[in-house]
Amino acid sequence: MRFFFKLALLAVIGYVLYQSSDRVRDIVERVRNVFWEFKVSLELNSIAQNLRPGLASGGSPPGDLREYLRENLASDEEDPSLDAWDTPYQLRREGNLILVASCGPDTECETEDDIVTPVVTPRKKS
Repeated sequence: MRFFFKLALLAVIGYVLYQSSDRVRDIVERVRNVFWEFKVSLELNSIAQNLRPGLASGGSPPGDLREYLRENLASDEEDPSLDAWDTPYQLRREGNLILVASCGPDTECETEDDIVTPVVTPRKKS
């Protein structure tokens, strides 16, 4: 009788896990995205810091950001031109402001989940 009780318990546990697997995957993906968003924010800050000196001295933003990042932010492990969702980082211009952006978890650019950091150039001393 104990054997059947244990077997029934395992069957119930298996059924619950099977039924909630989509929910569990959704929770895991949300938690992962929180960490990835933090990681991407740090990377965007690093990219902005790397771009600032050239822009502050009157230079133009790089024409090919992917190539620029590969040359200037070397990484042994991953491509520095891609965000955590394997989407290329972008340079955007809003008026006089230059921004560095990730398309975010949905990998669609210009949506509300984009992660954006301004490239602030230091003011020139008078």
